Amino acid sequence: MIDYTVAFTRFGHLIGMMNKMSDYVGSAFASDCNDIYADYVTTDRELLNSLESFRDNLRSAESAFNSELIGIAQQTIIAMIADDLGVEPSSLSVDQAVDQLRQQMELDGESISLPTITVSKTSLAYVNSGSGDIVYSNKTGNGLPLLHAFDADTINFQCISDSYVDGGASAGAESFSVISTYSVDNESWEWPHGSGLNTQVNAGLSIRNSLATDSSFESWSSTNELTLWTRTVGAYGTVINKETHSWSAGQQQTGLYAIKWVLSGANLEGEITQEFSGIIPAQAYAISLAVLLNTVTSGTIKIFLRENVTGGSTLVDDAGNNCEVSITVNNSNFTVGTYSFARGILFTPTLIPEAGALIVIEVTAGTALNVSTDDFCIVTAGPAYPGGPQVGIMSGYTVFAREDKFQLTVSANNNRNKFSRSTDRLFGLRESNIRIPASASPTISDSLITI
Repeated sequence: MIDYTVAFTRFGHLIGMMNKMSDYVGSAFASDCNDIYADYVTTDRELLNSLESFRDNLRSAESAFNSELIGIAQQTIIAMIADDLGVEPSSLSVDQAVDQLRQQMELDGESISLPTITVSKTSLAYVNSGSGDIVYSNKTGNGLPLLHAFDADTINFQCISDSYVDGGASAGAESFSVISTYSVDNESWEWPHGSGLNTQVNAGLSIRNSLATDSSFESWSSTNELTLWTRTVGAYGTVINKETHSWSAGQQQTGLYAIKWVLSGANLEGEITQEFSGIIPAQAYAISLAVLLNTVTSGTIKIFLRENVTGGSTLVDDAGNNCEVSITVNNSNFTVGTYSFARGILFTPTLIPEAGALIVIEVTAGTALNVSTDDFCIVTAGPAYPGGPQVGIMSGYTVFAREDKFQLTVSANNNRNKFSRSTDRLFGLRESNIRIPASASPTISDSLITI
């Protein structure tokens, strides 16, 4: 069995040396240089002409030194795992060795500290033309907390092509640029920094590409029963009712009908389901639903996944949480008489039941609820970058226009003095998607990162 104390003491000292070197050639070195420059402000300034180039050369040398330390760490884990398995080091790659470490730590109940990573949307002075929004989460696709996200990152999204200003994109599929805080190499004295995103995405998370069938509830029988959804709780004509959707000027019309849910007396629950074909394991799904509160009543709408068998249970993600988005419906969250979208993200487990899953829309009330729903959307979301927050831009009834924008800020105590961050520096864990066990009560202390 691998000796975790020996392994992480070695890694801690290598990380500690890199941190110490970066401290000196970074802010401390710049401050020291500035002190020298201050001595030559008035006279003999030309004597320092070569100092900056020597500073840059020193930083380059420090990067080369860090590269050597990273190489030592990688050869260390290979050598220790090879010795434990009784194989030749040459038979293992870095990823194979680290994944073996992960497996052994899971079996032995060992863990590093779990960082606290938050993702928040910045309130901007600019008012968007479109009524869509951005959904985001600080979890991985299987519902576990983020482990390797950059600890001080700002991600900016801006619409650069729309359907009516420049006509360069279809309504509901507008193009957004994505630019974030600049990135640096793992060897750099500036490490860690931002994610360095500079790409484009489409606001494709709309009713047009929902993975559900009849997402806008348009298919009804002659007896006013849904034909592409299965009613499982609540009677048609009492709890679940066909309703004409009244549209406002300027809105993208998606259909004629909606569902009106009327819950009262002994009928305080309604539910419809649909088979979720093609469900992906360990995947984040963005959810949206248009909600209209008809009267001042209250209740809950849950959108969740259930095992596709009789009496099936609600699916839970790898963190043990239900695969669901819960919407509290009342006149504090929704304006009576006006449709607005509720949005969220749910996560699927790594292991999907063999029978597959159902999409479930459940509406409940304590005493009474009169609410209409339309334009349900479930689509895949994705990480902004490997190991980063889950993100999706979702359309609304008013389309996005050029210059519409969103900003996300990722904040964490996930700095270079933590194994959760620095093991990624040593072994490239974000790219390999290997997750070393981490917990709020770690067995391996970050205090080992020292020199």
